[in-house]
Amino acid sequence: MDLGNLGGVLDKLGDLVKDPSALTELVQKVGGEKIIDSLKDAIQNKDYQKVEDTARSLNSAASGLGLKDLSQLSGEVLSAVKEKRFGDLMGLAEKLKKEYDTVVSKFSEAK
Repeated sequence: MDLGNLGGVLDKLGDLVKDPSALTELVQKVGGEKIIDSLKDAIQNKDYQKVEDTARSLNSAASGLGLKDLSQLSGEVLSAVKEKRFGDLMGLAEKLKKEYDTVVSKFSEAK
């Protein structure tokens, strides 16, 4: 996680804690952990259109919530698909999972 942006992320997570409907919106937008599992399944099945669609959804939701690192990583997945660097995708998905877990953990701590 970009420590320079940690304050902004925590502020955004603090907003989510203040407004429980925002947390519901986040889960609805990205599907919780299911979106990462869906991304990994699409990579394993070489369904690169689904990889692109899933990464785009995650990118949009993360960007809209100010989660810079999550947005950046999902953008890297999009670039890898566009550039046909399919061998990079599973590693990027693992990084996404780790960052997603970090965001969830910070949210839990903020409760």
